[in-house]
Amino acid sequence: MNKINNWIADKLSALLICMPFFWLCLFLDIIAYIYKPPTNVYDMVVFLSQCVVQLLALPVLGITTDIATKKMIKLLDETHTIAMQSHDELHTKLDIIIQGLNKDS
Repeated sequence: MNKINNWIADKLSALLICMPFFWLCLFLDIIAYIYKPPTNVYDMVVFLSQCVVQLLALPVLGITTDIATKKMIKLLDETHTIAMQSHDELHTKLDIIIQGLNKDS
């Protein structure tokens, strides 16, 4: 059940943070504004709060987070590769030193 929940969460997350979803939300915001424009300050605040902040900010924040995550993963992979190369070089040098010490004994 946990695997199914994780799969559904991944798919929904991917849907909610894609640019087509952003454009759909923008379109719906424009339709809502044309159909029933705010008539006073309170209505304008409610419209801005609900439509703009909640519908438009979610995909943009999700996409930004996704881009930052991909950059971080790339950086971690590069760092890991460099660390493993250094490890292999040190291991080779230590093997040579140990072999030299064993010959001297």
